[in-house]
Amino acid sequence: MTIIVIAIIIFLLMLLFPLVMSMGSVKRKQSKALDINESRYRDPRYFALSFKELMEKSLQSYDGSGTILMSKRERLLEADTQEDYPSVCQSVVYAREKEFHPPAGITFEKEIYACQDAYLDGCFTLRAIYGEKDVVLGEGTQVLRWADAEGTLSVYDHSTLGISASSANMLVIGRDCVFRRLYAPVINLGWSMEDREGRQESAAAMTALAISSEVLRNIRYVDEDNTDDDGVLSATVVSKHDVSVLEGFTVKGHIRSHKAIMIYDNAVVYGNLFAEGDIYLGENVRVYGNIFTQQKIVTQRGVRIGQYGEIKSVIARDEIVFGADCKVFGYVSSEARGICCPDADWAYLDPEEEAALYQQRQGSLRKTSVLPVTERAVFASAAEFDEMSAEVFRKNRYLREAVIPEGVRVIRRSFFYQCENLTKVSLPSTLETIEAYAFCGCGRLSELSFSRCSRFKEIQDAAFEGCVSLTHVSLPDSLVVLGSAAFSGCRSLERVENLDGCHLTELAGHVFLNCVSLKELQLPQGLTRIGLSAFRGCSSLLRMTIPQRVAQLGGYAFYGCRSLQELQFLCRDLELDPWALRGIPQSTRLLAEHAQARQRLLGLREGRS
Repeated sequence: MTIIVIAIIIFLLMLLFPLVMSMGSVKRKQSKALDINESRYRDPRYFALSFKELMEKSLQSYDGSGTILMSKRERLLEADTQEDYPSVCQSVVYAREKEFHPPAGITFEKEIYACQDAYLDGCFTLRAIYGEKDVVLGEGTQVLRWADAEGTLSVYDHSTLGISASSANMLVIGRDCVFRRLYAPVINLGWSMEDREGRQESAAAMTALAISSEVLRNIRYVDEDNTDDDGVLSATVVSKHDVSVLEGFTVKGHIRSHKAIMIYDNAVVYGNLFAEGDIYLGENVRVYGNIFTQQKIVTQRGVRIGQYGEIKSVIARDEIVFGADCKVFGYVSSEARGICCPDADWAYLDPEEEAALYQQRQGSLRKTSVLPVTERAVFASAAEFDEMSAEVFRKNRYLREAVIPEGVRVIRRSFFYQCENLTKVSLPSTLETIEAYAFCGCGRLSELSFSRCSRFKEIQDAAFEGCVSLTHVSLPDSLVVLGSAAFSGCRSLERVENLDGCHLTELAGHVFLNCVSLKELQLPQGLTRIGLSAFRGCSSLLRMTIPQRVAQLGGYAFYGCRSLQELQFLCRDLELDPWALRGIPQSTRLLAEHAQARQRLLGLREGRS
């Protein structure tokens, strides 16, 4: 009997021992924020430096015969003495004493080695290029493998940068450029080439950073509740939730989230960002550390990552999208692909579609990416409208009126993107969908009516974002989808008619963000959810009634609604984000018909700011 008891005890100890040890290990790991060994790395210029070494070794034994022994024997074209190039060059190109400036339109199927400055400014396709000084790749250049320069590597708009683009000095990447990996001590993304000079960084600009060792766990927001009077949080954030750093706040530590990280405009993070979900960086955000995510990284204009003299990494398993005028000090890598200040048409293409669009750019559409000077666009038929590329109209400065013909069912993504002088649009009765960004940035569009559109169902994300002159919108009964940020930034919007008559079940996040002139809004009775920051910044909003079926109210839904006098809830079972009522005035009357909802509102009342 004693032996059996001893055996059972030993068995239990053996069973529990690994469990106890693993729990201790988990506890130790949870106490750490982010520990990145920055002393271990692989040279991101490996391709170029290997080619340089091989080329220099081969040139030592070159006898002028026109062939050179590299990994195998290759034909060598000496650019200094070459006047005419074949349309497809199948030789390794060597430019020794003269600047390399070949005629436009050539395909280089082998590598290029330039000892002086190199200028390729006419829709080239090239395998790879290495320059001992500056290298300039003109608009529409397609690099199949890599590009590297000891000086500055400048890449103009609409280019594709293959596997890698790197420089020992600086990268300047234009707009609508596609890449996989980038490296340079300074990478300027989404810059016009006129900005290349006169905006150098220096060691004097370095900031001494002190990363806090304190850890703050499982918070959702960095806001006035957990920061000091200067808006600074001196702690590292480790959270199992989405983490949002609100506008203008500073985190003197790292941020690690099991979900997404959102850093809003003008916020600062001293340390690293690590997320399992997407990472979003708003305008003029400053992150001094590394950034890594298992998903996507999206930045807005003016983002800075790292600082001069320190190499930092920006790595995403999914896509990386940079806005205009961004800067990274170090290394950028996307396992999917990166896009620099994209044309919206490029941002969501698969590789086959991307290749097709690139071919289009080499043809007539490239020459007519801005429509000839015209103030009124009238289409002969729906087929003509549907077949026309969105390249034709986007950022058209002259267009003032567009008449969409009967038979058109969809206005495609970014079709009238940033047509800044467009004031009037006539919509057909057959229209069903307006896709994302279709009228984004049409700053003079003042009125919009769907009264004739009896079949209309969907307004997608950011379709009218930034239409700052839009004052009046009349929505149809048939509307069932109103996408995220659909009317965000419509600062003159005063009336949204018939919203309560629509068949909407959800108001997506940021849908009326910063609609500062909007005073009153009646919501659909079938609504069940109101998303994050749906009415944030609607500073003129006076009152609102939350319909009976609404079960969820997202965080900061009414943040900054400083004129809000009354907020009435008709719903019984209400799931409130802990920050749902943040940012509304203390004087706002909170009314609820049902005791359960009233109790929840009272529970959050003290948490408002």
